[in-house]
Amino acid sequence: MYETPFSGVAYLEAAFSPIYNEKEEISGYIIQMVNVTREREYQIALEKSEIRYRSFVENIQGLAFQSGLEWNLDFFHGVVEEITGYTEDEFVAGGITWNQVVHPEDLYIIMDVAERLVREPNFIDDREYRIIMKNGETRWIHEIVKNVCDESGHPFKIIGTMIDITEKRNALIKLRESEEQLRNLTEQSSDGIILADQSGIVVTWNRKIEEITGINSADEIGQPIWDAYVNIANPELLSDEFIRQTQEYTQRMLETGKSGESDDEGILEIFRPDGTTRKVHGAPFPIKTEKGHMLASFIRDVTDYELMRSDVERQKDELSKFAHNIAHDLRASIQPIVGYADLLQEKYNPSWAMEISQTAKRMSNLLDQTLVLADAGRIVGEPVEVDPRELLEEVVKIAVPENVSFKHDEPPLIKCDRQKIFQVFQNLIVNAIDHGKANAIEMSIKKDRTGISIFLSNNGRLIPKEHRPRIFDHGFSTKQGGGLGLSITKRIVEAHGWTIDLMESEKTTFRITIPNSSIVE
Repeated sequence: MYETPFSGVAYLEAAFSPIYNEKEEISGYIIQMVNVTREREYQIALEKSEIRYRSFVENIQGLAFQSGLEWNLDFFHGVVEEITGYTEDEFVAGGITWNQVVHPEDLYIIMDVAERLVREPNFIDDREYRIIMKNGETRWIHEIVKNVCDESGHPFKIIGTMIDITEKRNALIKLRESEEQLRNLTEQSSDGIILADQSGIVVTWNRKIEEITGINSADEIGQPIWDAYVNIANPELLSDEFIRQTQEYTQRMLETGKSGESDDEGILEIFRPDGTTRKVHGAPFPIKTEKGHMLASFIRDVTDYELMRSDVERQKDELSKFAHNIAHDLRASIQPIVGYADLLQEKYNPSWAMEISQTAKRMSNLLDQTLVLADAGRIVGEPVEVDPRELLEEVVKIAVPENVSFKHDEPPLIKCDRQKIFQVFQNLIVNAIDHGKANAIEMSIKKDRTGISIFLSNNGRLIPKEHRPRIFDHGFSTKQGGGLGLSITKRIVEAHGWTIDLMESEKTTFRITIPNSSIVE
């Protein structure tokens, strides 16, 4: 090294060769000098770089290494044992190689990169793969590796860093699984779901909302949510002012996280592209996130429910009107019966007149109850504990002539509307006598694990096969058929949660099935 007057310090390499005279004595030297300043400066810079790199790796939370092109480690520093289970010395001394640590299924990842590090100048790679710790546990590693080239541009060193990303990767997998579960839940939901991000852009438009609105998700995802609301609004309401208010309303929810004062929640009518409409229930609401607020809408299609509700209301009105009309006409007939019964009681057998009077009053009470229930939209009243045997005895007393025999099993106590079930038994027995011309009626009971079945059989004329499918239809009547009152009978039975059907048998047999919930234990 010497100092030049122009360029400062220079580094020289000198080679001395002696010169011999005729006496073979050294008479001088030949000195060959080469300026190696550039090479020396590069070496000093490299040494400084290695010092800085070593200082970095000594404090790293992962692993750092340096090796030659043959992968003989110069050093392997960091939390080596915590991540691999092996010590630094075991790696540096060659007792364990990195290829032995890498998971067998991931070896291909590092083999290809290893060849390129040796072959391609300034090559750098960033990859993730698995390793197997000394105790057999699998860990995930994120590695950044590169080669270092000499002044001629040829690789001569390999350096790299590694960090353990197992926990991060597991958390990411759980997050993806959670997102997939949420996605599946959203797609399988029976409600329409719309979700917009913090900017108000639609990110979810599930299958059900496609079905409800008739608009494909591809047409809405990526678009502002206020446009989606406008697309299903009543076309007659669309105006610049309506669109502006819709946008301001949704943007205000995104900014404030408050739904605001709106009367939108409830039953709304949406308009589909094909011109049809649907009734829906739902309203947008904000969802707080770390980045602000998202906007969600759960939309439930209630079109069928609303139609059914309207139909029920209409039927209730019709039932009430019908019941009041019938009651008016029947009362006009009942009042003279009661009057004549009072006269008979004074002049003739009091017991006969009393039976007539009680029957008329019972009919009047039934009418009163029916009117109350009709006005309330119900067929039957609150169930009470009833002994069917007592009901049958009352029916027999007023409806079965002396020339008709009646036998019955001992039924259990049941919970029902007493007046209405009295009407059921009366209708079935009267039909058997008046229309079937039966002279023997029998009631039998069959029990099973679900409840009981009551069989009412008679030896009268069988109901013709062509009439059987229609005997419970409203308004159906025939002189020889199932007769009057069977449609009402069926409605009363089913209103209790029971069933009634006509059995295929040698005798005319009706079966009433009563579940355990209506039986008194």
